[in-house]
Amino acid sequence: MGTDIYLEWDGKSEEDKKAQITGFDITAGKVGYLRASIGMIKENKILRELFPDCWDGGEIPYDFIGNEDQLSHLAKKYISSELFKIEMKEITEGQQQQIEMGTMLTTLFKSLGCDVVKGTNGEFLWSVRWLNSLIEFFALGIQKQKEGKNPKIHISW
Repeated sequence: MGTDIYLEWDGKSEEDKKAQITGFDITAGKVGYLRASIGMIKENKILRELFPDCWDGGEIPYDFIGNEDQLSHLAKKYISSELFKIEMKEITEGQQQQIEMGTMLTTLFKSLGCDVVKGTNGEFLWSVRWLNSLIEFFALGIQKQKEGKNPKIHISW
């Protein structure tokens, strides 16, 4: 159980549809699929705040370009607020490599005024991957909107 969010758009190919069948992968945002299991409370909260009008079923048009600031606000909240409650300690070498690998995340952290995400929380790696997936999902929505393909959100839960 959990939340599954699919990005729909005009002219979506069969190949694009098949790519979204990921077996509940929480890192598949780049293909237009987001996942937050029922136990991912903070992630589900972020999704509810980011897509507030999309929870009654069906495909709902969504303004990705107009909501970029909302994404930045919620990403910062996820990274550094009470919502995530990362314990501020030294970063392990493995965590540092994960941050450096996610160029998009590193750029986002800096643009949001965060020094660097620090933590030794066991959820750190999954949190970075999930947030990266959310950003990739959003980037795909922006791309489809710029292409005039009327992106829509479909939520299944």
